[in-house]
Amino acid sequence: MSEVILALCYGGGKIGAAYYEEDIKTIRILHDVSEEGDFSVLVSLLEQVNPTQVLACSAQDISLLAFLNQICESEDEDKEDQSTTQESGAEEQVEEDTTEVAVVPNDDEDYENPHMKLHLLPKTEYRYEDAQKRIQLLFLGESSSVAESKLITSFRVDLSYENMIRSFGALLKYMDRNRIGVEYEHVDVKTPVSSIKVFTIEGMLDIDRTTFAALQIFQSDYHPSAGKLASSFKSSTKEGVSIFRICNRCRSVPGKKLLRRWFERPTTNKSILISRQQAISYFIQDCNMEVTQFLYAKLKHIKSLRGILTRIRGGTVSTNDWKNLYLTCCHMVQISEFLKGRQVKLDILDELLPFCNEKLVSTTAMLAEIIDFEASAKEDRFVVAKGVDAELDKSKAIHEQLPEILTRIAVEECRNLDIVSCSVGYIPVIGFLLSVPVGVSIPEGQDLDMVYCTDEVVNFKSPRMQELDSQIGDIKPIIMDMERTIMLRIQAKVNERSGAILRAVHVMAVIESLISLTIAAREYNWTRPLLVDQPIIDVDGARHPISELMSEKPFVANPIKSGGESSKVKLLTGPNASGKSVYLKMVGIIAYMAHIGSFVPADRAVMGPINRILTRMYTIDNVLDGMSTFAKDLNQMSIALRRSNGFSLVIIDEFGKGTITEVGLSILACTLNYWLAKGKQGCPHIYASSHFHALPELLEYNGNILTYHTLEVVKHGERLEFLYKLVNGMIDCSYASYTAAQVGMDKAIVSRADEVYNLLRSGKTLEHVLPCDYDEQEVNGEMARQMEYLLSDFMSWDLDEDPKGFLELSRSVLSAEPNFNETCSIGSPAYSVDFCARQRATQLANATQQRREAFSELSREASTRSREPEVSFGTTQDLPVRLSRAASSGQGQRIHDASSTPIPATSSRREASSEQRDRAQPSFGQTQEAAPGQVDQGFSFTLTQGAFPGAMREFSFGLSQENSQVGTNREFSFELSQEASSTPIRAFSFGLSQDGSLGPSSPFSFQLTQEEASVGSLAQKASQARSVPEDSDIVPETQIS
Repeated sequence: MSEVILALCYGGGKIGAAYYEEDIKTIRILHDVSEEGDFSVLVSLLEQVNPTQVLACSAQDISLLAFLNQICESEDEDKEDQSTTQESGAEEQVEEDTTEVAVVPNDDEDYENPHMKLHLLPKTEYRYEDAQKRIQLLFLGESSSVAESKLITSFRVDLSYENMIRSFGALLKYMDRNRIGVEYEHVDVKTPVSSIKVFTIEGMLDIDRTTFAALQIFQSDYHPSAGKLASSFKSSTKEGVSIFRICNRCRSVPGKKLLRRWFERPTTNKSILISRQQAISYFIQDCNMEVTQFLYAKLKHIKSLRGILTRIRGGTVSTNDWKNLYLTCCHMVQISEFLKGRQVKLDILDELLPFCNEKLVSTTAMLAEIIDFEASAKEDRFVVAKGVDAELDKSKAIHEQLPEILTRIAVEECRNLDIVSCSVGYIPVIGFLLSVPVGVSIPEGQDLDMVYCTDEVVNFKSPRMQELDSQIGDIKPIIMDMERTIMLRIQAKVNERSGAILRAVHVMAVIESLISLTIAAREYNWTRPLLVDQPIIDVDGARHPISELMSEKPFVANPIKSGGESSKVKLLTGPNASGKSVYLKMVGIIAYMAHIGSFVPADRAVMGPINRILTRMYTIDNVLDGMSTFAKDLNQMSIALRRSNGFSLVIIDEFGKGTITEVGLSILACTLNYWLAKGKQGCPHIYASSHFHALPELLEYNGNILTYHTLEVVKHGERLEFLYKLVNGMIDCSYASYTAAQVGMDKAIVSRADEVYNLLRSGKTLEHVLPCDYDEQEVNGEMARQMEYLLSDFMSWDLDEDPKGFLELSRSVLSAEPNFNETCSIGSPAYSVDFCARQRATQLANATQQRREAFSELSREASTRSREPEVSFGTTQDLPVRLSRAASSGQGQRIHDASSTPIPATSSRREASSEQRDRAQPSFGQTQEAAPGQVDQGFSFTLTQGAFPGAMREFSFGLSQENSQVGTNREFSFELSQEASSTPIRAFSFGLSQDGSLGPSSPFSFQLTQEEASVGSLAQKASQARSVPEDSDIVPETQIS
């Protein structure tokens, strides 16, 4: 039979485990799970694993050992334990820890498997440091050094789970010592381990501590006081602003503990979740508010009885313990009778209320009749009430009358001894004594035996004192002994009924936890989610509970759609501070709350089963584990890739920002493509956000699985208005400079960052970034280089032989890269790009490429007509790049693409070219070179138009440069002029100018000017023909001044 060896470690209210399957040579580890004294998790673990051997520490919690002794076959190991030191390989003797285990009756569980053998190992086998070193040896073959092996261990095994690491190490040591699977091999051969896997308890939602921290389920805040030592700060914590704190309205310790256990161990058991939802639905109704208020008021008196029962069992119970036990039992009986009287029918209580039976009622009555709580509080000991024992009552009566009796006897002794003054007192062990003051003379011949004397009195034993000793004796110790005997009998009775008492306390904790969730749901207007078996998440009006509570403005609700008819991979883009992270956390929180049986913050919710919630949002740094922040991010992504399936929820927030852009982008893209390749059934629910605007270009797009979303933002001039509304589409600008300016960063730094960003985005490298501290000489040199570059090409061109090349050169100047600062940074005119290219959000560079291709079409048409004597100048041609202008009413502009179906960029360009060819084609006439040697050198080629009545008009289109000195304003203008005999000369100049006094990085502006224009002139008509209506979506790419 194949061996299955399970090692356990229990501490700090959590249990960790590791077990080895001999047939497949696999070790499976269980991360630390919250466990209470009933050991329900342990029972589920034993049923799931079904081990043949169970290993536990002999110094473990006594209740755990007693429980294991009941369900396992104990095996005494008297031999001395041997442990092997992994670094030296030498065997050393280890002194065995022997601990006497008292078998504690436990009525809570009935699980029993006598085929399991229990082995108690010494405490040294469970040392954390030794276990960590032994685990590192498993990966020594994959590394070249011990340090590298330690790093690999940190990647493969989460060392933060202390109980799991202790169990793992103890398991490996036990297998080495007993040579499991290698009995006939060389002594240096270790037990083979082929793989290490993580497992979870069946029926539990798998969620790790980083996800708990990322979703802010629990939040610990330190509050050390001045009088506390630094060593005590660790325990001086309180619950901060968290989901648990919002939901925790329990006022009793058992209720708080149980609710926290529900939060720490969310379940996938649909019947349990529905029963909790049904109870919350009952308590939240207005007609049942009286029931809810009565129960909530009574439940605050319920105390935690597990520790009290343990002290009763050990004989160290205090007076206050007896009082708390009685009050708790009394209120539990009242609550039980109230529920039965009101006929409250709830599925979750039908199975629990029978535990509040006659045993609880009889125990409460017994405590009320036997214990005198008022006298016990005065004397600080167990005091039996009157009427319980006749002999005890008689002794108490004598003890109460003892002062009067002793006073009467003292008077009689004074009379018999013929002395002035005396007193009678009692001293334990010595008995009753006659005390005579030192100054009082005693007649001779009296039968008095002096016992001792002081400076004030002399104490004697008289015949009457001896008589009192025999009649009354040590009355007080006698009474205490009698009451102690009665107390022991009560302790035995309580121990017999401890199981029923603890079950009743659990029932009260369940009721209070449900009422606590009810109060939160009623206060924050949460709704009951509908649980289905299909892997879908369909939520309308979802809200983040913490953000909604802390926000000064009304929280903007958003939908959550995944699976079913919706896609399962959601990629979010948007500006910084637009609400992406809050939305991602909201998705995880709602899914999590649905799996603890709570109502959720939404208007409507349909939730399918989720077996794991995996996140890459939060990183817990530790300088001792040797892992960088990006390494931990990679580890979280690796876990998500290995353990996710079609019923998992994966949340990724800006992965890849911890390394260079190319690496982070490629890893994220490959990860998402891996999940996309699984299809809709195998792909988990994925919600990811990223500032990698090139990411859509690298993904295998499938609208059935993958969709793009963003949080809506409206731009009003230099101000952004975040609407926090989820919409379809993407944007390609993060507006980081705006966020930096909002948080107070220096404006010069923000402007410089924009300058560098625009150059990089235009396809240039850092070599093109000019220094900030340029001087006039550098400015003049840069301007001279630009002038030389432009003029040399124009002056050497043969316009007769190559008019097409001239057009291309002109196009290169006219089609200079647009000023990205005008479309992507704050302070630009009210224009923004409405992207119609691939994936509904094409980059601005693609739009510029479309414009160039459209111009090439015009160039090809013009070259075919370059030899014709005269052609007409046709209508204007709109460019294929769509630009949206802000409305003049001041409502702002939306900076995302709200279209629904992404299309490739190549398709967009083809459609634009086809549409362009269908329009009227403008043509260019013969070229003409201006006479050289003039002060203003000009290169012009003419366009003529004869469509209008009157004299022939000629329009010249060329490049001219003013003969200005270096360092002053330079202007390269493309002019459109008109000459007619009947009207003044009108000139339209469309050019590129730069103010040389501002430096080489000064902006080039394209301007359209008109000289001596008159109303009704041909020039004005041409200008109107080229204008764009205010409500049009097609506007010029450059600002018209």
